[in-house]
Amino acid sequence: SSPGPNITLEGQYHCHQGPGIPLDKLCDFSTDCPHGDDEGDLCRHFLNGSYCSFEEGECGWQSITGRGLSWRRLQSPPKATRQSCPSSGATFSVDGGQSNGQRSSALLRSPLFPPPLRNSPCKVRFWLCSGGLQKGSLSLWIVENSTGPEEQRILWHSASEPKSERGWKLVILPLYGLADWFWLQFSTEDGPGPGSAISLDNISFSMDCFLASNGEFPPVVTSTTRLPFRPTIKTTPPSVGSPMMNPITDYSKKWIFHTCGAAGPEGPTPTQCLNSYRNSNVNVTVGTRGPFKGIQMWQVQETGTYRITAYGAAGGRSVLAMSRSHGVYITGDFLLRKGELLYILVGQQGEDACPNSNGQLNKICLEQSGPMVNKTQVKGGGGGGGGATYVFKV
Repeated sequence: SSPGPNITLEGQYHCHQGPGIPLDKLCDFSTDCPHGDDEGDLCRHFLNGSYCSFEEGECGWQSITGRGLSWRRLQSPPKATRQSCPSSGATFSVDGGQSNGQRSSALLRSPLFPPPLRNSPCKVRFWLCSGGLQKGSLSLWIVENSTGPEEQRILWHSASEPKSERGWKLVILPLYGLADWFWLQFSTEDGPGPGSAISLDNISFSMDCFLASNGEFPPVVTSTTRLPFRPTIKTTPPSVGSPMMNPITDYSKKWIFHTCGAAGPEGPTPTQCLNSYRNSNVNVTVGTRGPFKGIQMWQVQETGTYRITAYGAAGGRSVLAMSRSHGVYITGDFLLRKGELLYILVGQQGEDACPNSNGQLNKICLEQSGPMVNKTQVKGGGGGGGGATYVFKV
């Protein structure tokens, strides 16, 4: 059998035959590998809605009922765009309303997505075509599913684009600064006008959104790229019973594990965690002896892809410091199966140097905090180091 796809940490995809291609050319509805293995079924193994041609369904994208308008999945172009938008197969489209003096709008919302890894050059790409008697107006918003009120900001508006010839055009936009799960939302506020229509096709996220974190600064907004051809690549759905389609990926569920109030060199007790998680969705057992003493054990509830973020604990304050240094965090996506046990050791905050229960050391703390202390001769040292966090299986 042929070897499986190989994605390297350097941000390249190695074709089954031929040279490697940059990661941002993977799953972009444009074949770059000699045998086309950079598109199709491979790309559907990622999050629902992140690679969709709308040929076989909506991929989780849904129309939100608006004032007089609605997005519809169509197998052929709307009448208003047939001359300016050559057929590319199924699209999501919205027709203009009647001229009755009232404002009209329609929303198209994506599934919920996890935030890209920090500083990854994540981009969303889509094909757009508008036509008819009037130019349609379209904007793209990003809405964060935060614990407080929904926060939304505009990513792009068609009115800001330079006028161009009619036809399909590719829009590429960077996504960054996201700290929580989010969805995208296309809005046709005040448009399209009577006799007009807007169509969307081949929506995709760059694989950097899910696989890369190279420490670069966030990308700048890139302008619309006009290409001399329309989107034509359409792919068939994966075969029934494909093992990659069975796991459930639902990033709306969260489990937050913490120290259960434990401090110092010893981990929490079962009673501490029972009380700490009493009003949450977390249910763990805690080791009481041997190498697993103080380690929390959580059983995976259903098979699926899980995003795990581990935070290192903050260090203790030094004799002179008013603030503490915080630990770093790392994030990764893992396929976990129902019934597996995850062992979780949550790092605990380092102890402060001051105040100190030791009389002699506390005397130093008082001396160092005085107004006349010589700051170039620090006594008493620094605070304790923050504990590392581990998530593992055995």
